Amino acid sequence: MGPSWTAVRDGARANTLRHGDPNLGAMAARWDDLVRYISLELMKDLGTNVKQILRPSERSAKTRLSALCDSLVSDGRVHAELAIPDAAGTLELMADLRARLITASTRIDAPRDGRARGRVSWLLKQLQEAPDDLRIEAKIAYAQATRTATLAEARANPETLYPESDRDILQFVLTLTRNAGVNRDAGQGSFSDSVIAVSKDLYSGVLQHVRGWKPQPPRLGKPQPPVTPPTERIVDISPRVTEALEEAQEEMEEIAEKTPPTPPAEEGP
Repeated sequence: MGPSWTAVRDGARANTLRHGDPNLGAMAARWDDLVRYISLELMKDLGTNVKQILRPSERSAKTRLSALCDSLVSDGRVHAELAIPDAAGTLELMADLRARLITASTRIDAPRDGRARGRVSWLLKQLQEAPDDLRIEAKIAYAQATRTATLAEARANPETLYPESDRDILQFVLTLTRNAGVNRDAGQGSFSDSVIAVSKDLYSGVLQHVRGWKPQPPRLGKPQPPVTPPTERIVDISPRVTEALEEAQEEMEEIAEKTPPTPPAEEGP
């Protein structure tokens, strides 16, 4: 991490970092160099393009450097985010120099159908290869509080992640935390090595196994039986009915012959 590493690490722990310290900019630049190295390592191992995602306020080199320096002064932290094609979530990295902790996390959208029990089960089934100390945080609809448990706790008791009042789970945040190395040089026990290791652990144990939820395609209804067109009904008229109709017709004709014609009305004077 370069000659500035020790001064920035100790300054972060003592909360003595200040803007204008030339070590800050050097440390921030080294951090982004490490992030680019991790993305290249993943590209080599996965055979696909891995890109760093920058927040809108950090799109230029100057604003990115400024944001990292601000974060070091205020919180003693640096951050980064990597996008891996077809992964269910991005890989977020954060180094806390004050606490000497490195975290790698990802955010997985929960299924939009079913209840909380089914959503937790959907996630746990896909974490068979994840380490027991993976922390799972369930973000709840219309609530600031979240439900949190380690993977080992969730496997033994999934109810620890169920929200109250049967509210919906919107998202899962999965996080691995490791102690940060203190050595500035590369190699075992170094800061750089600990960041690389936790990045690959999260991908190999979580991201490469989790498939993002997709809604089921709409289904056609059951086919209805074909409608049979109405058949023409043939009425069989018996001979007696036919004879009665003919007799009635003859009687009407006889009556008409016997009835004298009505004389025309006389015209007035």
